[in-house]
Amino acid sequence: TELQASIRSMGGELLVRYGDSRRVVPRVAKEVGASHVYWNEIPGVYEMETSKSVRELLLSEPKHGDHQVDVPRIVVMTDMTYTLHHPDDLPRDEETWMKLARPKQKYRPRRNRKERRQGPSLNSMVDGTRHASNTNDNNDQHHRISSTCVDVSRERFDGAPTVMGDFRRACRTHKPLRPCKPTPSRLNKPPTLVAKVGTIPSFRELMSPLLEILEDD
Repeated sequence: TELQASIRSMGGELLVRYGDSRRVVPRVAKEVGASHVYWNEIPGVYEMETSKSVRELLLSEPKHGDHQVDVPRIVVMTDMTYTLHHPDDLPRDEETWMKLARPKQKYRPRRNRKERRQGPSLNSMVDGTRHASNTNDNNDQHHRISSTCVDVSRERFDGAPTVMGDFRRACRTHKPLRPCKPTPSRLNKPPTLVAKVGTIPSFRELMSPLLEILEDD
């Protein structure tokens, strides 16, 4: 394919895998000896739960028997590069949202707001083991996740305008758009890479689980 040829021309390789990302991503990371793993977040309930599971699997400490194995930790980095405005460049509190959305209107904090059901936040994605005895390790992991992963949880956008016009006005006046990331001129392929390249699946192959369900119905 053109994508595969382009990556190879820069010294890299495109590995194609499809399946449950909770099994596939850690397996590939192990196969290639990855030091960093990147992916784009999708702000959906099931997608965020999957992202959380993959992150926990990658960041879990390798163990042998009752002893931890001293191996380099994988750095997990997530982003959201397919939206006009990056989530990190948007307001983080209701007052800022409303002042930017309606600058001529005096802001009055809403009272007696009902607690909205919250989705999984970045803080809740750390490890789920805050009560563990080794608090320092948990804090260290939380710091690493917060500094390398973008937060697209529901509570991150609590207070955002529900009217599209207000939302767009606040977004475009808060911060300018980020420039596009430059295309790399060179990629580094692991010298010990022996994993099978794999083939890009057809649309029907990707949709086969859904098609099987529809055919059964």
